[in-house]
Amino acid sequence: GGNCGQNCCDPGDYLDIGDRDGAAVNVGMLAGHEFFRRQAGAADKYAHTTPGQRAAMADAIATALDRGCAGLSYGIRYVPGIDREELLATAAPCRRDGKFIAAHIRSDAEEVFDAARELLDTGRELGIPVELSHIGSMAGFGQMERFLAMADEYKMNGLDVSCDCYPYYAFSTTLGSTTYDEGWRDRYHCGYDVVELCEGKYKGRRCTREIFDELRRDD
Repeated sequence: GGNCGQNCCDPGDYLDIGDRDGAAVNVGMLAGHEFFRRQAGAADKYAHTTPGQRAAMADAIATALDRGCAGLSYGIRYVPGIDREELLATAAPCRRDGKFIAAHIRSDAEEVFDAARELLDTGRELGIPVELSHIGSMAGFGQMERFLAMADEYKMNGLDVSCDCYPYYAFSTTLGSTTYDEGWRDRYHCGYDVVELCEGKYKGRRCTREIFDELRRDD
């Protein structure tokens, strides 16, 4: 749990509840970078963080790792204000116990290579394992063979690299997310009708320009 930088509550508290009450399945929890970014007062997802905010995030993340989180997750696509300084500062607490960083990387399709290198180079610089999240869609636009070869190159040079992949051939996110910022149709070479609405008054319908504009504005 806790993928893409998102926690619905403090992940250490969540693990404590699991320890107390039990769970129907085994649970591994990631500390969500975006959760701790907001707690540090960095509300603007497009803006860079200050040194003080980065220090506060690093302290909180270190505590979450000490409380049992298996690693740290990022949603770099969803918080494009993350820069190299923020990645290094927030991932550094993973070094102590060799815990890993995972991310929905900054971009996909033909932009997936530079986006992956950003995360892979962070792991290599800090000497910690890296997991590339839901790679079946991130490199699923004709880039998979080249992408896996690139990941193998890092692996052969000593970095512990893994990928996770969900078992369906689309992706799911909110229309208000940065995935649908200006330029998304050019990136995916598509029209509005490739988007199927999964909730709300348009549930089950294919998107149109009018529906898209309404939901981006109001939802």
